[in-house]
Amino acid sequence: MTGRSNKQSATVPSLVDGHADDTEHRNRWILAEQVKLVYARANRGFVISFLISAFLVAGLWDVVRHQWLLTWFGFMALVTLGRFILDRTFRRTTDPETDIRRWLALFSVGAGCAGVSWGLAGTLLFPTGFVFQQAFLAILLGGMVAGAAPYLSAVMSAYVAFLLPALLPPAVLLLFQGGNIYVFMGLMMLVFSGVMLTIGRAIHLAIKDSLTLRFENITLTEGLSDAQMEANRASAELAAEIQERKRAQADLFLEKELAKVTLKSIGDGVITTNMDSAVKYLNPVAEQLTGWLNAEAQGLPLQRVLKLVDESTEKEVPDPVRRCLEEKRSVRLSGHSMLVHRDGETEISVEVAISPIRDHDLHGIGAVLVLHEASEMHGMARRMTYQASHDALTGLVNRHEFELRLMQALKSARTEDRQHALCYLDLDQFKGVNDMCGHVAGDALLRQLAAELQRGVRESDTLARLGGDEFGVLLEGCPLDQAGNIADGLRQTVQNFRFAWADRVFEVGISIGVVPITGDSGSITEVLSMADSACYMAKNRGRDRVHVHEPDDKVMEQRFGEMQWVSRIAQAIQEDRIDLFGQQAMPLSAKAKRCGYSEVLIRMQDENGEHVPTTAFLPAAKRYNLMPIIDRWVMRKVCAFLCDVGVTTSNDLGMLAINLSGQSLSDERFLDFVVDQLHQNSISPENICFEITETAAIADLTHVKRFISVLKSMGCRFALDDFGSGLSSFAYLKNLQVDYLKIDGRFVRDSASDPVDYAMVKIMRQIGDVMDIQTIAKHVEHKRVLIKLKELGVDYAQGFEISEPVPLEECMAILPEKTMIS
Repeated sequence: MTGRSNKQSATVPSLVDGHADDTEHRNRWILAEQVKLVYARANRGFVISFLISAFLVAGLWDVVRHQWLLTWFGFMALVTLGRFILDRTFRRTTDPETDIRRWLALFSVGAGCAGVSWGLAGTLLFPTGFVFQQAFLAILLGGMVAGAAPYLSAVMSAYVAFLLPALLPPAVLLLFQGGNIYVFMGLMMLVFSGVMLTIGRAIHLAIKDSLTLRFENITLTEGLSDAQMEANRASAELAAEIQERKRAQADLFLEKELAKVTLKSIGDGVITTNMDSAVKYLNPVAEQLTGWLNAEAQGLPLQRVLKLVDESTEKEVPDPVRRCLEEKRSVRLSGHSMLVHRDGETEISVEVAISPIRDHDLHGIGAVLVLHEASEMHGMARRMTYQASHDALTGLVNRHEFELRLMQALKSARTEDRQHALCYLDLDQFKGVNDMCGHVAGDALLRQLAAELQRGVRESDTLARLGGDEFGVLLEGCPLDQAGNIADGLRQTVQNFRFAWADRVFEVGISIGVVPITGDSGSITEVLSMADSACYMAKNRGRDRVHVHEPDDKVMEQRFGEMQWVSRIAQAIQEDRIDLFGQQAMPLSAKAKRCGYSEVLIRMQDENGEHVPTTAFLPAAKRYNLMPIIDRWVMRKVCAFLCDVGVTTSNDLGMLAINLSGQSLSDERFLDFVVDQLHQNSISPENICFEITETAAIADLTHVKRFISVLKSMGCRFALDDFGSGLSSFAYLKNLQVDYLKIDGRFVRDSASDPVDYAMVKIMRQIGDVMDIQTIAKHVEHKRVLIKLKELGVDYAQGFEISEPVPLEECMAILPEKTMIS
């Protein structure tokens, strides 16, 4: 007996044993289980990380330069691929325990690289000037760190390696960004980092404690199995050794008592069965978990006493003892199981391990099950999952989760020919409550109204808060006419709702747009856009109403608005309500100082004499081919202006640059018109420069080259506008005899702080020097940019830092005051 016990202790050391080798074995086993745990959870993390990376790129697409977004996304994809390859390699390794610390180090390095990737997103992709996108980026980074805690905290070094580079650089950036709100956001991010480290450590310790208890259970279970074998062997020896019977019986009794005391004292539930899966014993913890007393359960089938349900499939787990005895080895149930209490109402999350019990001849005589309660750990994971998918204020589904469900609805509509509907809800008069009573009242209103709306939808529907005072409802399996009725019911619910606050009672309304979701629906963005447009139509038609979207609604509304602009533009030209403005460019070089440069712009007056933004009417003019009329009007007015001021030589006034559209350049009669205007007004062609875009030039390159050649022979100049905006800019430059390159403002605006933009401007200026073409930098809005352009040798600078557009007469009057900067 003593020799057997020593051999067992050497194989699976007891946790209460004080020897250093036993402790080292336990620590190695726990470490190996921790590493296996993080690798086992890695795949899902890779997929989530990659999807959120794509979501981040989409969210910042309009506010961050595409080159940076795509570069970062490529880097993130490489990091994810590397971690995926590491995970696959680990899974194929037959004996990872032999080199477990190396696998741990590699995983931590991969987590650190992922953290660096997200840290780069929070710094390099920081959308300066866009508060909403900044908050979106900060929340996304926080969500990533919070979401990583359950996956990485099994190995604390991996979680720390991910968290620190992911949050600290953005936090530092915010602290030094300037402004109280950024300092506050930076401090909150640092506090959040500390909180997540604390939570991560708590999860880490919980996992480590769980593994320690599991190690104890395995040790005790194997000890129990060996004890049972010893008892059976002792019984066999008793028949041959009558003289040893009393002593053997005493030894056996002591061992059984020790096993019972041990089973009663451990924190896990233990159940033993015979070969027919009939219950033989339940320890006190197993009695509490199952609701069965040991005396009641003895002899009953195991599946009557122990009801296990798979947590993911919600199906009953087959008899685990039968599998253990058939395979003649210890088994653990994969995933997590729910133990249904005897009362039929209580469910407890447990981890289940089963080992066979053998006699002295190594014949199976039963099995022992160990039930480890994991409700707390699973509850924490469920809470974090809930927080990631629900709005903190109202408790409704948040926008991210709503879009995921919308994606599934679109998929089912395409693959299963199902019909759904989407409602986009926007509160009316909500701003009045906020303005009069403050945001606390506004938040209370949203919470109460969310509860009212929830009662107005079906159990199968999804109600979400999309942001601010906007809500969304996904009606699955709902025809459009029924969706309209449900939407109208929600409208009436809001109409009947009264919000009381501080002795005041408020009434609010709601505008709702309804769109169908069918197999022909577009992407999520398109469906949401249609719903938003339908909601806008409801507001535009008087608010507090429902507008059901029809396929041509948006097109008809857009065309109706553009057709109105067609008549308004024609009437403005007829009534002479289009004004000429000018914006001067400052000479920066000696050769530029010899000739001034001013761009001619147009402003249209509405019926009340107010100027209309060009972005409002020019798209309609381009769409309905009105640009040739406008270009001819501008050419005629500019020539008349030069004639009136008596300009006869190029030294009198400098250069006036006129923008030409692609439609005019494609008009074969336009060249003759320009030549006639120059002759009729007897003005110097050297005072005229025509600005053309690359797109307009390449549309009819042969005709444009002739246009340039004829007018340049008369003395006119040409500028290639928005140079660098297209990939083919440099290729077509050799085919166009232009005098000026107007560098695209996207490169100029941040050239003083962005090294890439600075390099692009420098390259374009060098190309201009090589080809003897002067360069003009657009969108110069800061003094520091102006200084950088001077250092680079750019010839002209144009933008609000130099001068704002003013009426053409005023622009020409102040021309002599503009001098080259020192």
